[in-house]
Amino acid sequence: MPQRLYDKYIASIHNLLIGYAEEKVYYRANTPPPLPVYLIIRQETSGGLPFCKYVAMQKNYRELPDDVLEHPHILRIHSLCAWMIGMHNDFISLPKELHREGDTMNLIKVIQHERKIPVSEAYMEALKTHDSYLDEFMLLHQHLPPFGKLQSTVYDYVQDLGIMVAGVYAWHTHDVSRYVNGGYVEGEYISQKH
Repeated sequence: MPQRLYDKYIASIHNLLIGYAEEKVYYRANTPPPLPVYLIIRQETSGGLPFCKYVAMQKNYRELPDDVLEHPHILRIHSLCAWMIGMHNDFISLPKELHREGDTMNLIKVIQHERKIPVSEAYMEALKTHDSYLDEFMLLHQHLPPFGKLQSTVYDYVQDLGIMVAGVYAWHTHDVSRYVNGGYVEGEYISQKH
């Protein structure tokens, strides 16, 4: 495992934690952030960027050099993955979040607040935003820059990123406890008292 890939992965987790801290400002104020601010924060807090860095450590993708992994085209794909994962969470958790004060980091709530429209309209606008990101992801995948002998490896890497986004979506939609009104995540491990 190249150390540089591990370092990128750790840096993305560090940025995720910074994003969580930035979310708290809006949670405490019980107000959604402006859309551009939401997008900056959500890109970090969705967990999508660490996933992208993790995928780069798998298979033969770890052989991809920094000039590929840090290419603006690939970084844009990483951003799209992060935003789509965040949006999936927002769509699925909206019914629960509508009933809780302080849950303001949700694209639908952001759009509703910013445009002063009903939640149903905001939902449809958010869905359009998601779909435009998905269309862009697919277009960027089909029109990768020339990466020479690494072209097919980069193509496969981006394809695996798409599979990862779809997998996270499937996880979101199949979780029967977290995304229901009043739902929360149970601890994975329960300590036993002796």
